[in-house]
Amino acid sequence: MSPKRAGILKAARDQHSPCCVAAAVQDAGCGIKLPPPPRVVIDGTKYQRTHRAACRLCDSIVFWIPTGEATATTFAVAIELKGGKVPTKAAAQLQEGAKIVESLGSPDVRVRFAALIAKGRRVHPENYKVLMQKKVRFRSRDYPIKLVPCGFDLSTIATWGINEV
Repeated sequence: MSPKRAGILKAARDQHSPCCVAAAVQDAGCGIKLPPPPRVVIDGTKYQRTHRAACRLCDSIVFWIPTGEATATTFAVAIELKGGKVPTKAAAQLQEGAKIVESLGSPDVRVRFAALIAKGRRVHPENYKVLMQKKVRFRSRDYPIKLVPCGFDLSTIATWGINEV
């Protein structure tokens, strides 16, 4: 793995371990299956407490580099976990996660970004409509919010065709 590609993982680990790094993505009766290492998981609740964040942050931010690819790609995913109702304010929490990702990496390090809401129940139709219209801004681009079920295998987003920025 090139040092440049590993840069954002190293920055996340160096700046936020042991204060905010977690071993799992689990909250509100919902969890996500993590990709194999190398990866770093930042726990949003720990981050808020430790860094006295003024805004509500998403539950987790996961950084990883898939193994076995000819050219390693760094993924950064902001995740909000909802075991019950999915309020539209979850979009703002994901946006705060995107800001943290931007603060960690140099702009010249290419990253594939995604914003996910993992849900345990069906989303109310009105909330679904609002969430599908909202976007998360990362490096001057707007990304759709993707709804996935609890237990979702995060490594599968490598097949989604997300462009590097």
